[in-house]
Amino acid sequence: MDFQSEDDIITEEAREKKWDKWCKEVEQVGDKAVYRKGKKIKSATKIVNVGTVLHHSCLVSRLARAKSYRTILRRAVILEEGQTIDDIFESKLWTECKKIYFDDKLENARDKAKEFYEKHKDEMKYPVLWEEKWDFFVDIAEEYWKDRKSFMSELMNDAISIGDKWFKSIRTQTVDEIADHVFEKTMLIIDPASTKTKRSDSTAMIVGSLGSNGFKYCRELVREKLSFDEYCELAVELVKKYEDITHIDIEKNTFRGADVSKIKELMEKDPYFRSRKIQFINDTSTKNKDERISTIIDEVNNGQIIFVDNNKDFVQEILDFQGQQYSLHDDCPDVTARFSKIIGTINPVCRVRVIDRKELGI
Repeated sequence: MDFQSEDDIITEEAREKKWDKWCKEVEQVGDKAVYRKGKKIKSATKIVNVGTVLHHSCLVSRLARAKSYRTILRRAVILEEGQTIDDIFESKLWTECKKIYFDDKLENARDKAKEFYEKHKDEMKYPVLWEEKWDFFVDIAEEYWKDRKSFMSELMNDAISIGDKWFKSIRTQTVDEIADHVFEKTMLIIDPASTKTKRSDSTAMIVGSLGSNGFKYCRELVREKLSFDEYCELAVELVKKYEDITHIDIEKNTFRGADVSKIKELMEKDPYFRSRKIQFINDTSTKNKDERISTIIDEVNNGQIIFVDNNKDFVQEILDFQGQQYSLHDDCPDVTARFSKIIGTINPVCRVRVIDRKELGI
């Protein structure tokens, strides 16, 4: 039986509840072994759990460590003693293959990466459990690049340890390199902080765009301790700086909409905004932060979200993130996750330009 689901591992309370239920209910089902005169005349009911490791302290992990259970562990990729799956995919040829696969400047990058693999296939092969069925590139490598967390759980039965750094690498480009791309949608995303003290969070902002190539670009990064007025004024400045911004997304949890009202007030006083139409998104975030940030692990590590290279503090906060419980700050990875989720859902606002009839020769 598979007694465990994703809902059972989200929090420590959920994991403990599932373990207690197993010990108090499941293990008590069936008969105990019967002995007479020291000889077993009836075997105890055997309990079998078939499942995958979802967390280092989930039910399956704890059963695997329990001495009263026999554990049979199978992994898609057969590793040597002390070897990790990352050792394989961070080798020279696989690293080069990955660069080709996620190169936003190439047409048919996936096909070119597959060609590279086929060319070096003998050198790039690694031991797998079921070689007759699994293609090394399609079934293993692509699944690993697409969603490492699911790959480690479903195919490797190896939970990602809490406390490990979630983001292994970040792809950056210069301002000029990013500006060279064609953008389909652009927005300003803000995660405001309520105070400006030494230990408080920072206000995090991203001017983010979706490129015509499907990649996401963080063109402006802000990580500063700002007062309410300073933050609202900076938001207005950024909208004026980037004329293709059509939407502003602000997390509602902090100021409950007061900041949206303030930014709108500043815009109404500025003649510049008479010709700009800006839409506001002001929703409350209810989803668990770790769960929200986990959705961008692969996008960031694979270089599908590209960051401008002029704000090292912002980038470093993402690289230092180890989960909410082990990280001092989470503003930058959180606002990045919000950007990644929302940019695909907005519809660009058409701008209307009034032209003098004389310019048209009428």
